[in-house]
Amino acid sequence: MSRLRIDPLHRSIVLTLVATGFAVSCLPKEDDGRRRFGDTGRGTSGYYSYGYSGYDDYDDYYGYDDSFGPEDVSLSLSSGGVTLTLVNADSGFDFGILESGACGEDCWLAEGCFESTGGYAFCHDAGTTGVSLATVATPDEVVSSATTLFSDSLADAMTYVLDDGSDCYTWGSTPGYYIDYGCTAW
Repeated sequence: MSRLRIDPLHRSIVLTLVATGFAVSCLPKEDDGRRRFGDTGRGTSGYYSYGYSGYDDYDDYYGYDDSFGPEDVSLSLSSGGVTLTLVNADSGFDFGILESGACGEDCWLAEGCFESTGGYAFCHDAGTTGVSLATVATPDEVVSSATTLFSDSLADAMTYVLDDGSDCYTWGSTPGYYIDYGCTAW
């Protein structure tokens, strides 16, 4: 058997390529600003951040805003009930619904979390992810966080509130009702 002979020039080239490949594989990855699976949006997740080592600086630099807002709320109305979906909620919310507008003194306020109607008072626990409420026919059938008198038939006369004890948000047909309680209108 003969030995494989590599002249000094080729040996030098091969060793240089191997050393360069090893050195490049050890470099940190560049941060392209995209979030990756499992990335909370805080810090750099192991990627080089161009000197922005602080969490706030990084989020500000790339325009991430992880505060809770109207874009984190989805509300679906149907003849079968009301479904509220929350995303990015750090604390649990109470969800209230009330009827407003042409109903006058006969408006159903009992599911609004702040007042009662005819001795009934309800507030629905939405937690951090939301709640689904099935429509029922009478006030006696309403159960907090399970059933409601509301459906899509009253969509234009409904006002909503989310309250976590320190932050309160309202939207719908008459948000002024909850603004009087210190809520922020969306």
